[in-house]
Amino acid sequence: MKRTTALILTLSFALSAPAFAQAKNKARKGKSTPKVEQATPAPAPESNESSPTGEGAPLTNDPLTTAPAEPLPPLDTPPAPEPVANSSRPYFGVHAQLGVPRLMGGGLNFVTANERFSFELAGGSMSQTLDDAKISFSSFDVGARYHVFDGSFFVGAALGQQSLSGEKSDTITGQSIHAKVDIKTMYLTPQVGWMAGKADGGFFFETVLGLQNPMSSSVDFDTNADATIKLQPDYAKLDADVRDAGKKIGETALPVFAIKIGYLF
Repeated sequence: MKRTTALILTLSFALSAPAFAQAKNKARKGKSTPKVEQATPAPAPESNESSPTGEGAPLTNDPLTTAPAEPLPPLDTPPAPEPVANSSRPYFGVHAQLGVPRLMGGGLNFVTANERFSFELAGGSMSQTLDDAKISFSSFDVGARYHVFDGSFFVGAALGQQSLSGEKSDTITGQSIHAKVDIKTMYLTPQVGWMAGKADGGFFFETVLGLQNPMSSSVDFDTNADATIKLQPDYAKLDADVRDAGKKIGETALPVFAIKIGYLF
């Protein structure tokens, strides 16, 4: 009886050992591996297309919720060119002068827009009394100049007329005689000079050097003597001497030098 009972216990233990070991392994696995719960995804928001009324959809055009667009950078534009002083215009002016043979005088000036040419209308007159004789001088001319390299230095010429006259009273054979002589000369004056300040307008300074060449001359001598005196040899000699002297004066080349100060408008 005791042997039978021991045999039954041994068989029961042998049969239950594998099952017990398997259950023990399952229990170990359950303790070492935690159970991971699967997250449920949140429902997606409904769009405007699925909702006819658009309720619940985000407002994409709301100025309070829409971020302002960043301003575009300024375009790289080239700087505007600086204005250049425009001196390309003609100038008109006036001047006064001192010199020889025209001791004092004045005139008008014109400078072209390209500053390459200038023109001048000048004249002057004077009178003086010497040894009871009154001497008068006057001249006027028109000059054209070419400015080399558009600068102040110029070469040119002037065409004009000069008048020299003398008057004197004397007594011949008891009669008071008043005599007058007029000498007129047409001349051409080649010249060179320097005209500083012509490019900017305003005041300018000019010096001129040239030679006045006579082209033609005439002498007129007249008196209030009666016919009886005019027939005398002394009167005839006086008339010839005055005309010859006047002709020599009219045909003599004269140096020209002038200093001028003027203003261009």
